[in-house]
Amino acid sequence: MSLRVMLEWFEKPTGFGVREELSTIFEDAHSILASLELEKDYQIFDGAYDLKKNWIAVLQPHFKHEVKQDNYDYQISFHHQGPWPY
Repeated sequence: MSLRVMLEWFEKPTGFGVREELSTIFEDAHSILASLELEKDYQIFDGAYDLKKNWIAVLQPHFKHEVKQDNYDYQISFHHQGPWPY
């Protein structure tokens, strides 16, 4: 199963959304989820996660936007790519 990660960033004072960006495609979804310690979370496609500091090193290479947690609040969500596995 392959997936993409959606990165969204928000203004700190207001919480208003600034932008969003889709990552490159992760062909091995298990590897990226294991790197983020989410491989046992069975509801990864239901909502978003606040971006943790230790996730930045894993995810940053897959985005053009440079994550700046001092400037913005960030969330990530996961989006399945390709046919749904049954």
